[in-house]
Amino acid sequence: MTEGHQIDSEIGAVAAEPEAAARIGARILAEGGNAFDAAAATCMAVPMLYPDKTGIGGYMMTAMVRDGATGRIWSVDANSRAPAAAHESMYDILPAQPGGGINESEYACSVRDNANVHGALAVGVPGQLAGIGTLWERWGRLPWAQVVQPSLDLLANGFPYSEQTANSIGNLETVIRRYPATAKHLLKDGSVPTADDIWHRPDMEKTLQHLARAGWRDFYEGELARTMVDQLQAAGGILCVEDLAGFHARVTEPYAARYRDTQIYGCILPNGPLSVLQALNMLDHLPAYDDSDPRWWHQMTEVLKLVWRDRLSYLGDPDYLDVPIERLLSPDYAAGRAESLLQLPERVDGDDWPTGSVDETSHVSAADSHGNVVSATITQGGAFGSCFTIDGWGLILGHGMCRLDPRPGRSNSVTGGKRPLNN
Repeated sequence: MTEGHQIDSEIGAVAAEPEAAARIGARILAEGGNAFDAAAATCMAVPMLYPDKTGIGGYMMTAMVRDGATGRIWSVDANSRAPAAAHESMYDILPAQPGGGINESEYACSVRDNANVHGALAVGVPGQLAGIGTLWERWGRLPWAQVVQPSLDLLANGFPYSEQTANSIGNLETVIRRYPATAKHLLKDGSVPTADDIWHRPDMEKTLQHLARAGWRDFYEGELARTMVDQLQAAGGILCVEDLAGFHARVTEPYAARYRDTQIYGCILPNGPLSVLQALNMLDHLPAYDDSDPRWWHQMTEVLKLVWRDRLSYLGDPDYLDVPIERLLSPDYAAGRAESLLQLPERVDGDDWPTGSVDETSHVSAADSHGNVVSATITQGGAFGSCFTIDGWGLILGHGMCRLDPRPGRSNSVTGGKRPLNN
């Protein structure tokens, strides 16, 4: 992610990127909302400004929350689900191509036409709005329309595309032009925009007005759901109205681990925190170097290699396979895995350490004076997700299907109804 912005006051704080989105969260706090209202409004606003990173039709939202009234910690999982008609042989698997994308880097193969990445067959049930809506519905206190209104105000006033969005459009221009509704929505008079061109997100205002009036569940059960399905199926997709109507964000107990003297909580599988907690468990058994020391980087790299091996071997949707969660989070297991790393070299030469960031996914944090805390991650997946836009609504859909392994016979292979492993 690029550098975020924090807006705070005596009643709460919101951290997000870009700054305009964080200010929307602060506005909601000032209007009497709590941290959950502020986080929901901010998570609605970020996609207006950074549609390459996130979207109302983004494939997932995952969040950790603290309910100030009870002190309880909750995991909110609004990960995508594969359509019921999905199956493990639905994509044509090819040998890996040099310079490829997620299929080559994650799955060591190619998929014909990148059909699990771009287009109608890449779309699983979009989970992001369900996560936002559940966050507000369960713990918020302002009216839903009031949570949506600041994003409508953004669109009415217009805003610059930004360097990031303009660059993402330029990088994906060839893909974007395959889908007329996407080209109409993202391009400026048919051309790649500049960072300073003013944008009003054509048709997105209609979508937000409809959701403010009909409620967020219309996306899954109403007119918007039926419109999405009709257009996706006309383009060869397999998502159906039953897939959308049956989708719900899961609110459960989180995973937990201790790192040094701190209790750490993470969202449930198939989201990424189990791997983070595993890494922290291992690091708890290793020397605590400063991150300016090359040994810190070497040690972290070796830990993550072990974690990633476990991740690709054992992890997936626990509704569809037996994942040894307790074992993977066990301090004894971490100690055994870390033991092999205690003999790393005392000195690692080299001053050229890798830097940089990937312009996908965003994070929103909010807290208030009542002890409510939200830590939420929202994403389209890769830039602009599937690049498939619902015509007339300006709604770009995420590509949850590319987070499932397109190859048959794997822990994370495609199965109808399965939630994809995500990072």
